[in-house]
Amino acid sequence: MARVSLDDADKYVGGGSSFFKLNDGDKKTVRFLYNTVDEVKNAALVVHEFTGERFATIDCSRNPGDPADMCKWCSMGNNPVMRVVLPMYVEEDNEIQYWKKSGTFVKETLLPVFENLPTGAPISGQSFIIGRTGKTMRDTKYTCAPNMKAPNDMKTKDQFGEIKDPFEINIIKPNDYDFDPQANAQAGQNQEPAQQATRRTADVF
Repeated sequence: MARVSLDDADKYVGGGSSFFKLNDGDKKTVRFLYNTVDEVKNAALVVHEFTGERFATIDCSRNPGDPADMCKWCSMGNNPVMRVVLPMYVEEDNEIQYWKKSGTFVKETLLPVFENLPTGAPISGQSFIIGRTGKTMRDTKYTCAPNMKAPNDMKTKDQFGEIKDPFEINIIKPNDYDFDPQANAQAGQNQEPAQQATRRTADVF
């Protein structure tokens, strides 16, 4: 399916690169590598997510309105979800990192902040402070606010380096990815409880 608009979020309810992660209580200063709000709105991906012994995020091959058998993961009963892989320049680490978040988080938390930036100013020209509280998927919350000590310097996204596609960096697997959900779930059940708890928080990045 590739890219869709965040306006379609309600329809989907229910490789060598660095990945952004914060621990409980951490904060980092980042630049979201987009020039315009429209770029963010059209960056969403519809995917299938699996947990267990192995964690996998797999592209959904259906378009809105297509029957379930157009995608083998849909036909297995795994409901698709919307995710956005956010490219960010992390100032503390001096590198581009990628953060996979839900379409709802981007639409409700990030877009309102981006839309309040000065007209004509690129999103990447503004630094933001992201903070995390919570240790598990259920209690984790993120905050994101512009760094008021640093005004928008008008830097465009291309000034921070090469931004890679989510498929290129292997965050999102292609629809024909060789994966056995049943074997994966069974293997996860055979793990000790402490290991299972660690697996379940894999998506809280």
